[in-house]
This record gives sequence, C-alpha cells and structure tokens, in this order.
Amino acid sequence: MGSTGGDAEQDEYGTYYYVTIKSRSAMENGGTGSVDIFRVYEDGTVIDVYAEAASR
Repeated sequence: MGSTGGDAEQDEYGTYYYVTIKSRSAMENGGTGSVDIFRVYEDGTVIDVYAEAASR
C-alpha cells in the first residue's frame, strides 16, 4: 500500500513528491503501518528517505 504526501516540494535536485509505503497488517494491529518513505522526483529518480537519514 502506498500514499503520497500531498503537494510537490523542491530541493537542489528538483521537484519531488513523498511516497510512503505502508503495511496493512501493521495498521490493523494498531501501528502507523509506515514501512518506508521515498522522495520521487519528476525525472524518475527515487531516494529512500530512511536509508539517507541512516547514512548521515
């Protein structure tokens, strides 16, 4: 299951949207269900936000 974070945003690499991947079973068990979050740029580039934060 996926969802977008709403409005487009911009950074030094271009315009992107946040896409959140969620687990239906985790949500049914009372959690937020968030598995991963990605920035998806207009040119097709995908950045894993969790992995990027972990590497800092």
